[in-house]
Amino acid sequence: SNDDDNPFAPPPRVPHQDDDHPFAPPPRLPPEAAQGPPIFEPAGGKRPRTQLKVAIAIGFLLVFFGGLIYGAKWLTDYIESLNLDRIAAGTDAEGYWEEAASALEKDPAERDYQQIYDLLINAARLGSEEAANQVGVKYEDGVYLYTDSKVQEAWFLEAAEQGSPWAQYVLGYRYMVGNVFEKDLTRAKNFLSQAVAGGSDEASLYLGGLLFHPKYGLEDRERAFENFVKAGQAGLKEGQYLTAVGYEQGWGGKVDGAKAKYWMSLAVDGENEEALGTIGFLYYSDRFLPRDYAKAAEWYRRAAATNNPQSLYDLASLYETGQGVDQS
Repeated sequence: SNDDDNPFAPPPRVPHQDDDHPFAPPPRLPPEAAQGPPIFEPAGGKRPRTQLKVAIAIGFLLVFFGGLIYGAKWLTDYIESLNLDRIAAGTDAEGYWEEAASALEKDPAERDYQQIYDLLINAARLGSEEAANQVGVKYEDGVYLYTDSKVQEAWFLEAAEQGSPWAQYVLGYRYMVGNVFEKDLTRAKNFLSQAVAGGSDEASLYLGGLLFHPKYGLEDRERAFENFVKAGQAGLKEGQYLTAVGYEQGWGGKVDGAKAKYWMSLAVDGENEEALGTIGFLYYSDRFLPRDYAKAAEWYRRAAATNNPQSLYDLASLYETGQGVDQS
């Protein structure tokens, strides 16, 4: 029979085409085609592993030579810090002493007495007897021991007479508080006044206290206030606070609330812990203002709120002794 004429004959079979079959697996490629082109083919035909080794080697060399350069700089700084030029001239103590002695031979108007004193102190610390005799100190276990206050006083007097504001300030301060030298308020006032005229900011603060505090018996509040303003303008927190209080209470002859507020903002420095503690010490120390334990506690408490260790200790001491607060 002829299938083409048979109405019940199945359709003719056609060759299987995988590309048309929805579930056909992908065609198999020859091995050389399956590998595909190289992912990275650097110029010259070098493989990536070789370039990686070269990069690592270069990096190592850079680090190595960079370390050498840094090490050489550190060594240079260290050698300079040893003051080998001093050691080459003898011992370090002798070097300091010789430099100080040379500076003392200069014309008095050209002497830097603070630098000379520092040199003498360093020489004394390292064992120079000559330097120790000059400044009247002995250095033991990291502490300066004043062995002869008269020697020190004579040395500072000589420097002050030559016009050293620093020496004048030291003398004025020590005569004022009786530290090392015997207390002498008249000499304190004279030397502090000279130091202020020479530009000493610290002297302005202490001269203000000397002229303000009733216990010294030299009260001149207007002049005291002028010196507090100078100290405040120089950036001393004590001076800024005392200037604020002075404008608040009219120490300069006139109350000025706006200026008082301005100077107070400088003094507290955004509730700076050290500034607050400094104000507390003003009321505790009895040097610039009459002692007031209650106000000292108030300022120490504000400073302690910032977790300032010194103010926490100072406040605890007041509670322990019951000064300005209920004892507890």
